[in-house]
Amino acid sequence: ISFASNSAVQLGAVDAKQHFNLSVKSLTQDASGVSVGGTSNLSVSAGQDIALASSASNSFGGAITLSAANADLASSGAIKLGTVATTGTLGVKAVGISQDSSGVTAGGTATLNAQGGVITLQTTGNDFATLNLANTGNNAISVTDKNALVLGSVNAGGALSVTAVGITQDASGITAASTSKFVGGSGAVKLDAAANSLASAVSASSSSDVTLNNTGALALGDTSAANLTVSASGNVSQTADAVISGDTKVTISGGAKNVVLDSAANDFGGKVSIVGTVNDVTLSNARSGTLSAPDTSGVTGSVNNLSMTFANAG
Repeated sequence: ISFASNSAVQLGAVDAKQHFNLSVKSLTQDASGVSVGGTSNLSVSAGQDIALASSASNSFGGAITLSAANADLASSGAIKLGTVATTGTLGVKAVGISQDSSGVTAGGTATLNAQGGVITLQTTGNDFATLNLANTGNNAISVTDKNALVLGSVNAGGALSVTAVGITQDASGITAASTSKFVGGSGAVKLDAAANSLASAVSASSSSDVTLNNTGALALGDTSAANLTVSASGNVSQTADAVISGDTKVTISGGAKNVVLDSAANDFGGKVSIVGTVNDVTLSNARSGTLSAPDTSGVTGSVNNLSMTFANAG
């Protein structure tokens, strides 16, 4: 089905067995539902919107390509995005969200809700401003952005992976039920919202600085940075190595906890500082040269037990 008009169009019931091509002034729908077996190519006039989220029975079999000021899509099944460009907001709600190799550009806030499905948006051409993400169940979320990325509200049922040239967040918070991985490239990773709840190991890498905050205990996975700053209201531990060329600062709140950074291949190049109320501190460093004990001047009270292993100390 192909249709073009200079007027605004509201879709009723649409059943396109193959492809659906539409070029109109603006695009909405009633509650009847749009069913497309193949690809969809949706274009509206400059400054106009696409709103296809009014029907719970929408179904798109192929990739959706669109250009609009703001776009809102919903499907009873999965949605695959093709070339998507919005100058404003982008909303997608489906049972699984993926993309082809074309790339998604959203100038405003993008809100992606995959419900009980995965979100896989790993094309290197993607460019988001602020990104809200959500799904349920043990379903992964993987997102790539070619520029800096601001995370808004994130609720990941499964593993969470974010790659961008710098990753920050607003105050909404990240909730991740499984492991999290943040790759910042040459940009800093700064995830310091008070509402963050990261239940499993958190891996973070950047050639700049990494800052992480968690409500509760924080387990560090593979970590590399120029400088590392972490804060938690529970124990701080690690499941993999930390390679930090500069300083490391660990802040504990919410009562006496333990700091255990004992991976045998840790490489702390600068000062390690511990702040807050702590019980035990365990530190392992494989870096060769002259090494010193962690700075505990910011500890409230005293450290009960301090254990240090300097594998290659000179």
